[in-house]
Order: sequence, then structure tokens, then C-alpha cells
Amino acid sequence: MHKNLFIIICLLFICGNTYSQDKEKMISNQSLLIDAIREEQIGNKDKAIEILEKLKYEPDFRGVCNFYLAKIYRSTGKMEEAFEAIDQSILSEPDNTWYLIMKTNMTEEYGRNLETALTFEKLCNLEPNNFSHYDNAAYFFLKAEEFKKALDILNKAEHTFGIVPSIAIKKSYVLTVMKKNKNALEVLENCYTVFPSNKELVLELIKAYSEANNTEQAAKYIDKLKLIDPNNDELNQWTTKKAIEPNNQKAKSTDEVIQSPDLSLDDKVKYLFTRLNTAISKSDKSGILSLLNPAENLRHQYPADPKTIAIIGDIQFQLNNLLQAKEAYVQATRDGQVPYSVWDNLLFCLIHLNHWKTASYFADKCMDLYPNQSFPNYVYILSKFKLNQLQDIVKSIEQLELMVSHNDHKKTELLILKAKILSELKKDEDSANSWKLALETDHDYLASLEYSVFMASKGASYPKDYFEKAMNSEFIHESFKLDKAAELFYYLKDYAKAKQYIENSISKGYCESTDTLLLAAKIYEATGDLKTSQEFRSKARVLIESESDQSLPSNNPAK
Repeated sequence: MHKNLFIIICLLFICGNTYSQDKEKMISNQSLLIDAIREEQIGNKDKAIEILEKLKYEPDFRGVCNFYLAKIYRSTGKMEEAFEAIDQSILSEPDNTWYLIMKTNMTEEYGRNLETALTFEKLCNLEPNNFSHYDNAAYFFLKAEEFKKALDILNKAEHTFGIVPSIAIKKSYVLTVMKKNKNALEVLENCYTVFPSNKELVLELIKAYSEANNTEQAAKYIDKLKLIDPNNDELNQWTTKKAIEPNNQKAKSTDEVIQSPDLSLDDKVKYLFTRLNTAISKSDKSGILSLLNPAENLRHQYPADPKTIAIIGDIQFQLNNLLQAKEAYVQATRDGQVPYSVWDNLLFCLIHLNHWKTASYFADKCMDLYPNQSFPNYVYILSKFKLNQLQDIVKSIEQLELMVSHNDHKKTELLILKAKILSELKKDEDSANSWKLALETDHDYLASLEYSVFMASKGASYPKDYFEKAMNSEFIHESFKLDKAAELFYYLKDYAKAKQYIENSISKGYCESTDTLLLAAKIYEATGDLKTSQEFRSKARVLIESESDQSLPSNNPAK
């Protein structure tokens, strides 16, 4: 209680215009604020809210009252009200770091990564000498997949603190994620010229050159690490990696590495991942395929370890064998803890296979483990929509809308799905409004394509300018554009054009989802080519979810 009173006094002194000419009113309001906090402490939260809601209209108390309202609403799970209250605090006193820090805690808790990053960016401006603000801003920009913004904030940090290893290492990582590997290495090398004895920097250079398969440079920095820190725990690991590096003339074969009794399971898994990532970067499908047998051999060595099963799933995933990838990922998630990326890939497989019952079950399970990840929530809603289980689905959408409100791409996807669901619920006006909002976002090109297909499916005229804008967008994957264009012209009964687009999609070797195969079957049937239509239906039949899918327990506890 004493701590809370101290905080109140501090907040009152640091907020703007603290002193009022009317001293009696000021004292009375201070007393009310203390009463509200006391009520909250003894469990009378409704009474505390009642006092604070009235007191927050007093100019001198607007910031601190909303701050405490946010705290109480947050503790009772009323997150929409909590976010509105903390935003009002910040609006009242934009330079108050206490309010901004509370907002970062709230947005992080609810998975609003971009908003968290932007708030930390404000803190950087207010406290430019606090490195942790830059570090946190960059981290959450990365989580929000705003890579350029992450790089920008690290550049600001470098301008403030100089070219220091901690910043250089983070910049290098961001540049690597952006596929700017050459620039990433340059950042590390430039920093090394200033800090040649920094072992963290040398380790990063070893990792970077090893992943680039530049064994000569990696060996150079391994030797430097020996001089700087001869007893470094990672030295033996990198010396071992040097011995098994694929480009080393004396390198062991992949099978020899997997069978080696001198290497641990983690060493072998990391080796396979390195080989897999190298093959992916070179679009080397045969190279990816060559890893399947070694991965199976590793699985036989460690049959109970989920990492060995997950790596098989990753290889099958990259080969577009989604059914086999799904089976591996399902087993990996059952057999033990796996990173979120495994769940992410599993849900992707289930969507493209149209395994909606399984998707509903595993999305639900993933939401329990990773409550701040929006994708499982999206998949859960999508699967319920596809299964025509629309009861209470709008409530789930509203919860997800809060999570993705500051991520334009995900917000657009959700608005599109919401529009389709509302249409199925015969809420045409609400559906139209959702389409309107989707078409007004920064990712309107995606909405334009989906809206065109949606209108054609309803027998209405489609907006040609929207469709052409979307088809010319570089931000939509070509396979998605081709499949959607084929679907649109199928609805328009322009089967020749529909066939042209679907053939183009299939010829490029993109992932053959169940939807794509069934669409192809319908298009060929409409053109009179029943033999080809039947071939595509047969392919789709192999992928279709069975009624007794072994992925699901007998009593599926779907929410």
C-alpha cells in the first residue's frame, strides 16, 4: 500500500500542470485518488473504477487516473478498456515514460508487436541514452516482421552509441533476415576492425561465414577465437563443424556425419538444418531430397526425440509433400516440446490440405501454448468457417481483431475472412462494411483480389480495376494470384481463361493444395475434358481429410 501511495505522489508531481490555483479542489481530488487506490487494494475494483472514471475528467488528473484505470481493467481482463485508458494517459502526457512503459507491457502481453515497438521507439526519443529502449524496439519490430524499421532503429542506436558489437550483431541478424547477407558480413567486419578482441563478435563472424559455406574465412576466425579465448565453450563445437563442413575437401559425407558416434544429436540436427537451408537458398530440389534418407536414419537413432521427426517434416515441407510433412509435424508436436515454427508449418499444411477438423484441433492446442501468436487464432476461425460452425465465431473474430489491429497485413486478411463469414450469416450490410474496411487498408491489393473473386462467386459484376491492380501487385505470391484468377474466370464461365490461369499455376510447380486440384478438376470438366478432370479429382482424393483421421484423438476437445 505504501508503495502504491508513493507511485501516486510521483505521478502527480511529474504530470503537467500538477498545481491548480484551486488548492482545496486539488487536495480533494488527491484524496479521491487515494480512496480509489485503497478500494482497489481491498478488492472493491468496481468502486475504484467508479471514482476514477469521474475523476479522470479533471485536467490535472486525466493522466494518472487513466493510468490506474488501465491497471485495473487489465487485471480484470477488460483489455479493450485498458488499452483505451492507457492511450488516454499518453495523450494527456505524451512525455510520461511511466505511461509508455505500462503500454509496452500491455501490448507485449497481447501480442501487439508493432505497437510495442512503436512505443519503445517513443521511449528512445524521450530517453536517448537508454540502450534497452533501442534494443527492445528493434526486437519487437523484428517480431512484427517490420525489418526495415528494425534496421532504422538500430542505425539510430549506432548513431547514439557508436559502432559497438552488440549493435553490429543485431544489425547483421536483421540484414540476414532481409536476405542482405553481404551487407550483414560487412557490418560485422567493420565492427571487428574496431573491436578485434571481442569474442561475441568473432563468434558471430564464424557463424556467418560457416552458414555462407566460406570455410576459409570461418577457419580464420576460429583461429582468432583460439587466441582470444582458448577455453571458450563453443570452440570445440566450431572446430567440429569445420571438420564436417560440406565444402571442406576432407568433409565427411552426410551419412557419415549422421552415423558418427562423436557428434551429439543437436550437432547432427544443426548439420541437417544447415544443409537444408543451403539447398533452399539455391532452389536445389535434388539437394533437399538427398537429405531425406539421412534424416530418416537419424530418426531411427533417436526415435523418441521430436527434433528428429520435425526435421523430416521440414524436408517434406520444402518438397511440397504437404501430406507427409503434416504427418511428421503431428507426431513431433505430440512427442514433445517443439518450437513455434513447427506449429506454424503444421497449420500451413492443414490449411492447404483442407483438413479443417484437424486444423481446428491443432490451432486450438497451439493457442493454449502460444496465446500471443495471431496465426493459430486465425486458423481456428478459418477452420470453423470452412466447417460451417459459425456459432460464437464473431466473438472469436473480435478478440483476434485486437491482436492484429496494428499489423496491416494480418488485419486485412482478418477483415476479408470476417466479410465472408458475415455474408454466410446473412449479415450483408456488415459484410459490405468489412469489405470496405479491408479495401481501405495499406494491403488493399490483397483485398482487391479476394473481393473480385467474392463478387464473381455471388454472380455480381466484379470490379475490373480492383482485379487488375491486384494482379499487377508484387506483394502477392504468383501462385495465389494465378489460382484466384482461375477461380474468378470459372465463376464468370470464361472457362478458356480459367484453364489458362490454372495450367500456368500447375506448370510452375507450386504447391498443389486440395483447393487448387479441385478447382482444376471443375475447370477441365466445364471445358469437356472429363479425363483430365478425373485425374485431378483422383489427386485431390488422396489429400482429402478422412472421417477417421488418426491425427485427432477419439474425443476431440475442440472449443
